[in-house]
Amino acid sequence: MYTRSRITLFVLLFSMLSIILSACATPGASELPVAQPTEVIALPTPTGSDPTPGQELGLRPMTVEAVQVEMGEGSPLPVEVVASGTWPDLCAQVARIEQRFSGQRIEINLLAAPLQADCPPDYVGVPFRIAIPLNMAELPAGMYAVSVNGVETGFAWDFVTSAENTPGESLDGALQPLVVEAATVDIGVGSPIPVEVVASGSWPELCAQLASIEQIIDGNQIEISLLATPSDPGCPADAVGIPFRVAVPLNIVEMPVGEYEVAVNGTVTHFEWTGSAPEAEQPASPLAVAYIGQDGNLWIADGEADQPRQITSDATPPNAYYDPPEPVVSYYFPAISSDGQYVAVRQDAATPVDWGMEYQFELQVYSTQSGEMFQVVGTDNPPAGADWQPGTHLLAYGIGTAPAYFTARGVTDASLATGIFGWDLDSRETRVLVEPQRGYAMMLPVWSPDGRFLSFDEIMYMEGRQPFAYYDFETGEYFAIDEPLGSYDWSPDGSQIAYDRLTYTATGEERIYIRERVSGEETLISSGLDLGPGYAFYPVFSPDGSHLAFFANLSGPEAVENTLYVQELSGGEPRELGIFESAQNLQWSPDGTQLIFSAGPYETAQVMAVNVQDGSSTVLGQGSQPRVAQP
Repeated sequence: MYTRSRITLFVLLFSMLSIILSACATPGASELPVAQPTEVIALPTPTGSDPTPGQELGLRPMTVEAVQVEMGEGSPLPVEVVASGTWPDLCAQVARIEQRFSGQRIEINLLAAPLQADCPPDYVGVPFRIAIPLNMAELPAGMYAVSVNGVETGFAWDFVTSAENTPGESLDGALQPLVVEAATVDIGVGSPIPVEVVASGSWPELCAQLASIEQIIDGNQIEISLLATPSDPGCPADAVGIPFRVAVPLNIVEMPVGEYEVAVNGTVTHFEWTGSAPEAEQPASPLAVAYIGQDGNLWIADGEADQPRQITSDATPPNAYYDPPEPVVSYYFPAISSDGQYVAVRQDAATPVDWGMEYQFELQVYSTQSGEMFQVVGTDNPPAGADWQPGTHLLAYGIGTAPAYFTARGVTDASLATGIFGWDLDSRETRVLVEPQRGYAMMLPVWSPDGRFLSFDEIMYMEGRQPFAYYDFETGEYFAIDEPLGSYDWSPDGSQIAYDRLTYTATGEERIYIRERVSGEETLISSGLDLGPGYAFYPVFSPDGSHLAFFANLSGPEAVENTLYVQELSGGEPRELGIFESAQNLQWSPDGTQLIFSAGPYETAQVMAVNVQDGSSTVLGQGSQPRVAQP
């Protein structure tokens, strides 16, 4: 007979080492583009084109750094070219966009307004993103090449139609104004704050394509003209109407605050620019927390019932007895989607064999309402971290390194490096989100709250947390700092990262820092505490970014008592909210009124909620590893 308690210690250590020991290999909407550029399709460049369009008006080509073709869902299938880069200067605005088809090659020119002599210098580079729709209804199947200001990508169109000619070829006549049915101005979150004019309507005919966009900004008046290709007499009749959507960015950095009027083909909307992003509405949904119960199963406390609800039922309890070859089933590291509807969790199944324990790993997703299970991946190498992109059902995850990844201590085999994968629950499709661009395997993905950045560890060492890196899906850039940050958290706008440098076991030197994402400037946050022989760890930003919560161990690395603090980032002394044993997995509630974490010995741990104002605490469930849904 085997005792489960003995196996528990082995499995727990085995599981935790899967996160930090890469050599052992056993242990936060629309489609995102993959991180690597799409393969360029070599098609001939059209002849006779104007090499410097708009030069006579002083218009300037915009610097495009990345181009993707994104395909959504629906009928007809929405397809758009998404180009990103940096504005020529702080005052630049889109002046003209031109699109032309030549066979199965699409040429797009983005032109900015003339230079303003009194524009302040730009020392950083302000990013832009623009989405240009393609009407694929009557385009023939095949491979297409897209060039935006010289930056190319390609895509395959597999839907067969009756079309024989590419729209825009050999068509004479005047361009057609697009019928705009709705126009809005979307103000996002970030630094700088992204602002774009979104226009939607129906194409004038089945074969129409966007030919030109022109924008004129005069004071607080913005006028945008959308023109389609000339009418095609041979185009089939459109009995339904095919929708389009265009997103034109505004460079808001140097625009004065005030009320603006935007007219897109005669459809008028208004917006007020206050110099800051609009305040996010507080979620109306109840607090939803997924965790691993004391029985080893996946549980959820979400306000749908008076008591927490059990999601799985096949876990082996920590103190259970079993007879070989009965497998030991364990669940670890739950991740709950922002709407609270789905939880991803790692399942380990360990079967006793003659030489020890044989493991099989799965990454599973459960519906919190129906209990239905979806297998994301089954593998001999353990899943190494999972996180939902905020506002979507896209799950990013990593996979443990192959046994031969480390050829020697500190030496890796780049051919065995794996990237960060993405599994879309809605389409059940898996793809690579970020390729291992620097030759290192990547694990422990974490989305920024705005869903723009995906961070991860690059596996360079055999022990501990690994160097921090991230990918910017808006600009298509990969950033790495070659330094482990330990436990970290993104600020709500993605401009800062808080971290503790707790990369392995505590040394007593760990402190809380905030790093500026762009400049890399580092600020010590925990300087107001006398930590003595102790250390500070696990920082997390409040939902509005005004406070930072963290734990501090004031007695040294061997002690198990942790003090919970909240620090106002504008100044003042940190506030103490209580002392807890073996506290872990600190998070804020979405409304910023509570702090959620687990505390207590492993087999009797509890999921706690502490009121930020008065320090009162509530037990949400019996278990550990809580994850809070962040709408």
